[in-house]
Amino acid sequence: MREDRSPKESLVFYYFPFTLSGTFLLGVALYFLGRGYAEKNFTALFLSFTALTVLLVLAVIGRIQAVRFGRRDVSLVVPPYTYAERSDRGIHVDTGNAKSFLFYRIHAHLFIREKVGTASFVRLYREGSFTGEGTLFLPLQFPLSGYGTLTVRFRIGDIFGLTRSRFHNHMESKTVSLPALLPDKLAEVQ
Repeated sequence: MREDRSPKESLVFYYFPFTLSGTFLLGVALYFLGRGYAEKNFTALFLSFTALTVLLVLAVIGRIQAVRFGRRDVSLVVPPYTYAERSDRGIHVDTGNAKSFLFYRIHAHLFIREKVGTASFVRLYREGSFTGEGTLFLPLQFPLSGYGTLTVRFRIGDIFGLTRSRFHNHMESKTVSLPALLPDKLAEVQ
């Protein structure tokens, strides 16, 4: 498995702690801060300071957790092969019994690029989240047979959807999807 940052990702996007809704809330809070200061409206100032404080606390705690999980060994267990059109095999993500703080979840984004011909590719996406206890199972259900390149990206996000912090840039692995079994052969295998 390989681990490095994609050249498409800039440092600003990688370390920017807010999601789209968090960025919108940040903009609204800054607007109310300016408007409340200009009009000497203490209610607007109080609400804007409260929203900014909540966003700052969520972002700082999320970044602390991302650094903490970035130092841990996150392991992926990828099967060497799967069968097309079956979802009983998949990737197991293990964080080594590290648990996330209250209101936070570890999100794993699985990007699959399957080569199904000489110049044909199928792109698939899976996502899962867990608190870090135990393992996370992401099913591999390929529609066709071929060679799959798997890329997994990790992030810590709060349950409100306002902040996110990435860690372990990304991990890559490869697997093979064998042709789907015929129904009579499937009964023999099970």
